[in-house]
Amino acid sequence: MSATLSTMKDAATVIALLVAGGWAIYRFTLHRTLNSFVKLELVGDVFVTQGGPTWVLLGATATNPSTTGVARRLAWIELQPLTTAGEPVQRITSVQPKKTDDARLYGIFGSFKYLEPGEDFQDSLLVAVPSGTRFVLVKLFFSGGRPGETWRIHKIFALSLSHPA
Repeated sequence: MSATLSTMKDAATVIALLVAGGWAIYRFTLHRTLNSFVKLELVGDVFVTQGGPTWVLLGATATNPSTTGVARRLAWIELQPLTTAGEPVQRITSVQPKKTDDARLYGIFGSFKYLEPGEDFQDSLLVAVPSGTRFVLVKLFFSGGRPGETWRIHKIFALSLSHPA
């Protein structure tokens, strides 16, 4: 009788170890490969026209470094002119600017539907900014097809560092 109990105990221990090992492999390796990720990059160049608006040329890139594809549900750029009275750019980046009516939304990556692993989406946008604006806050959003899949970055561009057009 004790030999049977010992054998059953040993079998239960082996089964428990196999289940725990299988769960650990899934949780810490396979599950991670099923998680999606999108890396966003935002670059810009500023052009000032004599007597006209200031133009900002924005370049956006979405890269999928994960091993799982990501469907693009929505992607947009939000551009908000920042009017500051002599504030240094370090102060502006450390404070969350208030939402104003000047913020504008632009769709981006509209011709792309599905971001494969290792693939890039690249798009650009040319935007006129009201004259007298010293800085613009630009936010890039990428929303995937599954709930909770939203990535975002933001960058502040100084319009005083500009190129004449």
